[in-house]
Amino acid sequence: IALEYEEDIKNMDKSIYWYKKAANAGSELSQLKLGLLYQEGKFVSENRKEAIKWLKMAADCGSKVAIDYFLHITSLEALKIYGDGKSLGNALEALRLLDEGVILEQNEIKALFELIISTVAMFFLEGKVSKKETEEAFYFIKLADRVGSPLAKKYLGDIAFQIANFFLNVFEHSQERDFKKAEKYYKEAFLREVPSAN
Repeated sequence: IALEYEEDIKNMDKSIYWYKKAANAGSELSQLKLGLLYQEGKFVSENRKEAIKWLKMAADCGSKVAIDYFLHITSLEALKIYGDGKSLGNALEALRLLDEGVILEQNEIKALFELIISTVAMFFLEGKVSKKETEEAFYFIKLADRVGSPLAKKYLGDIAFQIANFFLNVFEHSQERDFKKAEKYYKEAFLREVPSAN
């Protein structure tokens, strides 16, 4: 029905209505079609979030075309969100857009992923990290190390040591010290050959 409205009747409003019906019912082709329409701003207002939503659904169904577009769009969106370099929260939001499993299989965007995450490491080194963000950001630093980021590898131990200190000497009055987490990160720092962790 969506195709008939698009190709024969030339009514894109109704066509998109039926594409959405089909996409929500599990049609991989409809999900891909909507993702591309929203990406290109063709017959609908350009909307990256909508494009990402539909392409992710199609990618999850196994569409290779959707996976390629999804990686391209989310990578650009990640750079756009993270670009100001002022907020670790924004950088983390960008990283959440990127699917770990797919990233590790796609050589072409490893460099982009490394760039974003390596810069997240700098937030740690400049002391711009809140308690809420520490462990999630460290997870992404470790992931950057897995894909071969030299900066992540270089600073992983020092960052683990900083997090351990944080949990041992919590600076927020409302928070109690967390000795188990402190121990966990001191061990991580020790394994990364940070002498003070000993």
